[in-house]
Amino acid sequence: MNGYEGYMVTYSGDYRPWLIEHQPHVSIEEVKRWKTEGRPLIFLTGWIPSKAFINLADEIYFYDAELKYTCSEHFGRLKKLLKNKIRRVSTHSRTQQAWYMATFGLHVDLIPVWSDEAYWYERPECREEGLVGYMNEGYETRKEVEQIAGWCREAGIQAKFLEISGDESEVIKAMQRCDIYLGMNPGKHPLWGEGSPVTQQEAMHAGCVLIAYDVYGNREYLIDGYTGLLARRNQPRDMAVHLVRLSKDSVMKEKIRKTSCDFMRRVFTAESRWSLVREFLELS
Repeated sequence: MNGYEGYMVTYSGDYRPWLIEHQPHVSIEEVKRWKTEGRPLIFLTGWIPSKAFINLADEIYFYDAELKYTCSEHFGRLKKLLKNKIRRVSTHSRTQQAWYMATFGLHVDLIPVWSDEAYWYERPECREEGLVGYMNEGYETRKEVEQIAGWCREAGIQAKFLEISGDESEVIKAMQRCDIYLGMNPGKHPLWGEGSPVTQQEAMHAGCVLIAYDVYGNREYLIDGYTGLLARRNQPRDMAVHLVRLSKDSVMKEKIRKTSCDFMRRVFTAESRWSLVREFLELS
């Protein structure tokens, strides 16, 4: 990117393809060889338990994507690494920025998530009015969606629901078909929520009007009534109320869709993030 080589490191170099365009993948042994040859290497990780990778580095840059783990099972190792190996920390969440300041007196960079706008964009000609997309976020998802569908029928709304799955290309095509997207992820933790759910942000890129649970992470980009609608955590009835409201008020629905898509196109792009990444990794 922008003249820099970037690689994903797995222990063996193998990976399961699911993106349209993958970064090159290399093994730990290959990185060891590069280091022995004296190649200039920058080590970046988002996962504190990746010991084989971290132990290979003289210093690392840490991109913290999930506070639920950071403040619990990863906390002890993080504390040690901050003393002797972590050079800089960044995160995609203002909540996590505040946590680092309160816990360690440490300022960390904010680099919000983004999507590749070359692939993630809306196609109004493919959109099916009334089609509601969602992903299976656990054993409660299908039960909650059935409840939402029932409440919609009681209100006289015959919404069609589509469970989305597959690789990136399949997910994009499905989301571009959807009118509304339900973010069924209730978060990994009742307080710390979810890091910054990318799937819901991708649905907004694809032109869906987003309804999601009100948890940390979602609030990074979902401004209630402006870029989407928030429902109380684990309250599918709230989602049904929002869905019925949008189904009956096309003016409101299209207003939110427009502001949501504009927000995504202006803010959540690779170009708008590059300067933040460059500063964090101290690139020339």
